[in-house]
Amino acid sequence: MMLSRYGFYGLVLLSLIVRPVLAAVEPIVEVIAPQTPVTVGRPSVIRVTVLVPTWFSKPVYFEPVESINLINLATSKSSYPTSRRVGADTWSGVVKEYTVIPMVEGEYDVTIPELTLHFADQNARPQVVKVSPQPATIVASVPVGAKSLQPYVIADDLTLKQSVQIPDQLQVGDNISRELQVTVKGSSAMFVPELLANPDWARSYLSNPQTQDRVSETDGGLIGSRREIQNIRLVAAGEFVLPAVQLQYYQPDTESIVTVSEPAIALVVAPAPLTPRQWAVRMAALCGLVLLVLVLLRVLWLYSKRIYRSEPWQYWLLLRSCKRPSRKALARLAQWYQVWQQRLTTSRFDQEYHELVVEFELSIYLRQDARENKKVRASKLRALRKSCKGALHRDELKLLPLNP
Repeated sequence: MMLSRYGFYGLVLLSLIVRPVLAAVEPIVEVIAPQTPVTVGRPSVIRVTVLVPTWFSKPVYFEPVESINLINLATSKSSYPTSRRVGADTWSGVVKEYTVIPMVEGEYDVTIPELTLHFADQNARPQVVKVSPQPATIVASVPVGAKSLQPYVIADDLTLKQSVQIPDQLQVGDNISRELQVTVKGSSAMFVPELLANPDWARSYLSNPQTQDRVSETDGGLIGSRREIQNIRLVAAGEFVLPAVQLQYYQPDTESIVTVSEPAIALVVAPAPLTPRQWAVRMAALCGLVLLVLVLLRVLWLYSKRIYRSEPWQYWLLLRSCKRPSRKALARLAQWYQVWQQRLTTSRFDQEYHELVVEFELSIYLRQDARENKKVRASKLRALRKSCKGALHRDELKLLPLNP
């Protein structure tokens, strides 16, 4: 009976000595990062494991990591429970996987945010401990075969799909909707450049691209998608071309550059039908143009008639007739001299005129058309014209009489 009492007191004393030791046990935090260089644009995993000797009284909250030129990809199954044998005990824990994607070459020092752990000790007393995991280091590089690409698109596979909505009969004012869908496997959609451009022959609008990265539930691979939508309004008639779309990416499995493309689309745009107002404006313009043409023709007819009746024109026709006199030439001589009779106040040149008439009649009726006769007729005609001009000039110099 006495031994059992001493044994009981010994057990109590031993529990008092061991309890502070158990309470002093700290959680275990491990950070594992890739030890070999990773590829730019490809996902890598930083694994953080947290273990406690009992159980968590509250879930562990992991804040996202941040670093320049580093994408932190949020995944739906990035945290999951775990357990491990530590000595003779089984510790419970949680694993957090940070999926990160380096965007450029270089070394990245990734700082894991401080963790606040809520768990119970072996005496079921609540414990709150803050721990700072060790930073992780990642080295990113670009494969030699992909260095010629700009930008770097390194993926297992990439598909390009184009969808265009075009009316059957294109006319000025119609709209065209163009959509481009890019799906990339093994890389982020952030690396896919802008592929659609605004044409200079139309008014177009590019909406903000829609990008999304997700992790496949089947194989856990990264799948990125990019969607571009372009609305084009046709403003001119003619033949145009929607340019082809082309993208190159590096495929690590084959160590080669692969090109994907969508062909160009030819467009034939007809003029837009006229509105009633446009018809009215065009008809008014046409009537105005016809009226203007008629007025111009009338003016030209009057001006040509005036020129035809002028003395210089009549004299030019008469000189041509002097070479081969005829009845028509005789009529032109009379018409030409009539112009001077209307302009002169004297008729003293009638004798010279009648001499010319005789010359013309001799050539017409008696066939006296020698070369000397031609020269005589032309000389007499020039002399008569000179005399008429002189008389006209003297008449113009006479002053008008003053009013009484």
